[in-house]
Amino acid sequence: MSFTNDTPKTKPRLLTVTESCRCYPRITISGAWLRDWGFAVGDSVILVHTRPSEMLIKIGLWINHLDLLKYCPKNASRNPEIRQGASYSLSRSQRDYPEIVITGAWLRDWGFAIGDRISLTLTDANHIILKLAMPRIQWWEILRKQRLERQAAIATKMLTRHKATHPDLYPEETPVRIQKQVRAFKPAKPAQLTPLEQPSAPMYEPGAAVAARSANPLVRVS
Repeated sequence: MSFTNDTPKTKPRLLTVTESCRCYPRITISGAWLRDWGFAVGDSVILVHTRPSEMLIKIGLWINHLDLLKYCPKNASRNPEIRQGASYSLSRSQRDYPEIVITGAWLRDWGFAIGDRISLTLTDANHIILKLAMPRIQWWEILRKQRLERQAAIATKMLTRHKATHPDLYPEETPVRIQKQVRAFKPAKPAQLTPLEQPSAPMYEPGAAVAARSANPLVRVS
């Protein structure tokens, strides 16, 4: 999605929507990178629902509604919903980083559910665009795939070690080295002669003719 004036100037950061103690969606934004993006402890922020599954996070206590038009669809039938107050301010995390926690049932109405993968992008105006990057069902399937691949890799290594330790339990599997040796010393098949190279069979002669030929080779026996 492109914006008319503001363009992302940093690489988007990915987060996961968690579950609060009251079973509401909860978005926790915390880290040293927030300080690099211009957010500090004590700053108040304004949350603006620009479009489904997307919100704008802006530092300050007031907002210019005309400035929000570039973030909202051109065919929007109503003004964007805005949430602001003392609860939407950056506090200090346990690791001394700026932190803001956004939670409430209204997050579902804005298009965010528990387990969704979201992305945060900083624009040139130092606003944060928070939007849905991947639905929770798809994200959970990716996590499941990664878990199954790790389990399969571990099982393959364990099976290889077990075969090396107990080769007698796997008689049906011939080691690769033995297979190579058998192939190397396998006797070659004798070459077959062509019909022209094959010796012709001797002609049959009676016993008397053979005796006469041996006695006098010059005698022609009929």
